[in-house]
Amino acid sequence: MEAEASEDVGAGVEVPVPFAPAAPEESATKPVVLEDGRLSASNAAVDTLGDGGGRLRAETCTCCMKKTSADQKVGLELGTSKDERWLLITKIHPGSLAHAHSVVRPGAKLLEISVGGVVHRNPDVQQAARLISEGVGEILLTIMPLLDRYGFVVDVQDYTTGMATREHVRVENEELRKWQKRVINAKAWQDYTERKPEKLRQRIRDGVPDAVRGFVWKAIAAARAKLGFRQAGLYQGLALREDGNEADRVQIDKDVPRTMTGHIFFRGDGSNGQASLTRLLRAYAAYNPTLGYTQGMSSYAAVLLLYMSEEDAFWVSAP
Repeated sequence: MEAEASEDVGAGVEVPVPFAPAAPEESATKPVVLEDGRLSASNAAVDTLGDGGGRLRAETCTCCMKKTSADQKVGLELGTSKDERWLLITKIHPGSLAHAHSVVRPGAKLLEISVGGVVHRNPDVQQAARLISEGVGEILLTIMPLLDRYGFVVDVQDYTTGMATREHVRVENEELRKWQKRVINAKAWQDYTERKPEKLRQRIRDGVPDAVRGFVWKAIAAARAKLGFRQAGLYQGLALREDGNEADRVQIDKDVPRTMTGHIFFRGDGSNGQASLTRLLRAYAAYNPTLGYTQGMSSYAAVLLLYMSEEDAFWVSAP
């Protein structure tokens, strides 16, 4: 998921914070335990967060589990939501194949299973258990994990306990409305920075609302740069270059897959985040060959990409 704050923030926009859902209910069916390749019943509770209990975003991840035999431990417990619309992962057993995948957590929806090259979409509990338990070789699970408000993969407990209260939402929206007056356009921002620089400095130190961080970060970077510092087409050219420093490229390729691994933008199917991060880091290394790429840049760049486009992130870093 790519979060990007808009530069044209209207007066009526509010921070989209989901409310705390009701307590988890017991599953409509007894979850199936996949233990040592065999099936057994369990009375474990299943969280039924769904359409009425907060928002579930539609990002998916595909996990590959390699079984050497039908008896190999998988370590998943499955169940259905109360309305029986969704197949849910209810528990992960420590040390199992499933436990090795950080995005496979309780509360995630299991959408499809691929065994032997055959895709099974929306299987029921018993079918899913049989496919996973009896399958040998590569088993691909496509899941929709639970995400927090920032896009990080969480489990049921973190999802429910981390929800914002109505009072929290009210305070955030009140603070956001104040910031909207300052960032509604470039002129409003310039007027505020010139009239109340000390107040702005304190406001920034107190924290910039998530919804306007992209705009504020770009504005601060632009204020420190030379007039006309952005050069049209430069970023695109640097990002596509194949003749960069080989040592930088090798290190970037190593660091990108292990950067912000808990965020769906850098872990989801298609891995758009990793591709964007690779281009951004290569472009900066080519732009500033004296410094090149150093470890630690990837984390900084990844945060920027959650709030702005690749090119904007590049120019925030470049000055």
